[in-house]
Amino acid sequence: MTTPEPGTFAAGRNVRLLYAYSLCMQLQPHVAIWVVYLTGFRGLTLAQVGTLEAFFWTVSIVAEVPTGAFSDRFGRRVTFLVASVIEGLGILAFALASSFPLLLLSYALWSLGLAFGSGSASAFLYDSLAAVGRAAEYVRHQGRLSAIGRGGFLVGGIVGGLIAGATTMQLVILVGVVPYLAAIALALRMTDPPRAREEARADGSAATHSYRDTLATAVGVLRRDAAIRWIIVVTVSLDALLVADWLLMQPYLESHHIPVAWFGILAAPVRLAGIGSALLAHRYVALVGLRRGLGAMLLVITAGVAAIGVIDSRASFAGYFLLAGGLGLIDPSIMGYLNDRVSRSVRATVLSVPPLGTAIAFAIAGATAGVLADASLRLAFVALATGVVVIAGGAYALWLRADDGTRPAPAIEPARVPERLADR
Repeated sequence: MTTPEPGTFAAGRNVRLLYAYSLCMQLQPHVAIWVVYLTGFRGLTLAQVGTLEAFFWTVSIVAEVPTGAFSDRFGRRVTFLVASVIEGLGILAFALASSFPLLLLSYALWSLGLAFGSGSASAFLYDSLAAVGRAAEYVRHQGRLSAIGRGGFLVGGIVGGLIAGATTMQLVILVGVVPYLAAIALALRMTDPPRAREEARADGSAATHSYRDTLATAVGVLRRDAAIRWIIVVTVSLDALLVADWLLMQPYLESHHIPVAWFGILAAPVRLAGIGSALLAHRYVALVGLRRGLGAMLLVITAGVAAIGVIDSRASFAGYFLLAGGLGLIDPSIMGYLNDRVSRSVRATVLSVPPLGTAIAFAIAGATAGVLADASLRLAFVALATGVVVIAGGAYALWLRADDGTRPAPAIEPARVPERLADR
């Protein structure tokens, strides 16, 4: 693990490397065609695809919190390296797998790599900024990081659709391995933030050193802080609606007789809506506040998904803009809220809980939506929206009751960094 002396740490360089790393990890051409690749090229039904999704997220459920603790114990840089290597191998196996058991193996690798990366990026960003006294900038940078990731999906989707239209779907998957090689090179250049002295916190957490203690401390934080628990349920519920995009968008376009070469191009404006809203997230929450802003987007997001199922025409595609735009506006601020309430020693572990919850939700929602979509694609959209609005709405009400409205001080005492280095 590469950890600098506090006086030599350059937060700006870390942030720029993280931006580039996130772009490479999300630059995935296969996102435009992976469902039709499985149904058309590999001959699977949507129910079987849903089963694969359930398996994918089950692996993530098992791995999510332990991999977050791994990041807290051994450092973000090492975790990024492990994530990019394993996930890249998973994509390679996905391209070459010629049977259902081999597809399961590829999904296991893919999911494990994703679990190593989730939570660590947000924790790495917050730690880097907090180490030089710039934690207040987190939401703005997290919005940029989210926008860059969505931009990678946008570009990857367009490229993947065009390659699939001109060549074969399998080649698209193989091309998707290349960005992971670049991600490995970028991770090698990163530097773990200095482990500065932590201030005592209201949640009672303190610096821990063992893997087991890291897990135990994170569980204690979640047990004591109801506001953290309920806002995690809210964000997990809303993120579960991404099944409508990740799993159902391609069958939706196919049902409206859209050529596969256009899949990535038509998804591009949706990705742009997510990018634009993520860049504006810090302004949106500063204007209306997290409490009102989250409530409004809860309604907008679920209404968008419901509209896709209710309106039987291509015009219902507009619902995807509400989904992407709403999540982009609120996700960075939720991550900022969680970062502010959790100490550095267990930050990646606690931040791995939302992806863990999302994995559980995706395992259930993906399998259910796959079965429903085989019977009625529109029914699958309506069922997703109905289930999420009930769960997220209830959790939102409980979060409002638990949240005290305060914004805790940053968890890390700023390191002494020369002014010429702090902005590098």
